[in-house]
Amino acid sequence: MNEKDTKLQVRVNARKKAQAQKVLKSYGLSMSTAVDLLLHRIVEDKALPFEIKIPNAETRVAINESRKTMAQRQPHPDE
Repeated sequence: MNEKDTKLQVRVNARKKAQAQKVLKSYGLSMSTAVDLLLHRIVEDKALPFEIKIPNAETRVAINESRKTMAQRQPHPDE
C-alpha cells in the first residue's frame, strides 16, 4: 500500500523549512519524501523516531533561571 492518494499541508517557519530543505537535499531527499519517511517510521514503530522529553518542575525552574541570567549577561568584549 504505497499509493499516495492524499495531500498533507502544514504551516512551518520559513527559515526552518529552508534550512531543512538544504539538509535534505544533501541526502538527495525532498521534503515530501522526508515527511513520508517520518510517517512510515511512526506507523512501523508505533512511536516517534526520536525522544520527547518534558522537563519536571525542578528542571523548568532551572531552565527559566538560566534564561533570565543569560538575558541579563553583559557581552564579553571579545564577542
